[in-house]
Amino acid sequence: MHSELNLAFTPLLPWPALALLAVAAWNLFQGNLPAAAGLAANAFLAFALFYTNYYLNSTYRTSGDFAKLAVADVANASAVVVNG
Repeated sequence: MHSELNLAFTPLLPWPALALLAVAAWNLFQGNLPAAAGLAANAFLAFALFYTNYYLNSTYRTSGDFAKLAVADVANASAVVVNG
């Protein structure tokens, strides 16, 4: 049953994060460093959002894994506050 649950979330790969990272790389290649840095920061936040909301919530099984989820949620909230 657990493998079926994990496979259910396979299509929910962090495509928005990958797309933002690709656009950030393009801006870096074009020499637009401020836009590249901003897009890379947003890509990081998009990946963190995916990781905490989809991946960990669908795969954690023990109290240790739940603790990882709590730490990731705190880190994500801190990143959102810092990046405003």
